[in-house]
Amino acid sequence: MKSFISHSFDLETPHSLGSLVDRLNTYIEPVKTLRWKFSRDHAPYQGTVSDQGFNITRIIHYRNSFLPRIRGQFESTPQGTIVKVNMALHPFVLAFLVVWILVWYSAVIPLNITQAMPSEIGVIFLLTPFFMLTAFAFAFRYEVNRSQKDLEQIIQSDTLQVEKYFKERQKKTRKLQAWQILLYVRSIIIAIWLITSGGF
Repeated sequence: MKSFISHSFDLETPHSLGSLVDRLNTYIEPVKTLRWKFSRDHAPYQGTVSDQGFNITRIIHYRNSFLPRIRGQFESTPQGTIVKVNMALHPFVLAFLVVWILVWYSAVIPLNITQAMPSEIGVIFLLTPFFMLTAFAFAFRYEVNRSQKDLEQIIQSDTLQVEKYFKERQKKTRKLQAWQILLYVRSIIIAIWLITSGGF
């Protein structure tokens, strides 16, 4: 089931509960209060894993309010294990969005009713939260899809396939980070050149 604030799905695996917990612990590490921003020597996810389930988030090195909180529950079957997964927005993020929308419309609607602003601008202000929420939904959906693919690999694939999958993902991440650093350095060089050449 998919929605703007949550996404649920089930994964079936022939692995026994004990084997599955051991496998998950390979790719999930305990939460650290402080994490070195430039270190990449860590598991893909952080959180807790037990015989009942897991509560995790993806490890990132930047701020992302739309990173889903991932909860899983285990159900043993004669064929293996079923993992019931739920991904949801952090409650604080959801509360912030609700408060923001209420405050926004409490200011904009009276202005539209009293015609204190041109109707064209009023329409734009009325639609702004819709466009913002659409962008937020895409950001959340991107993170959900990424984490679902990760969990499908960890839970359902064999060990060699999982290792290959995360190595390829790590290579793509490093390439992206290299481009980000180059763009950052380029921006600094341009700014220094403008300052020293009297461009400002």
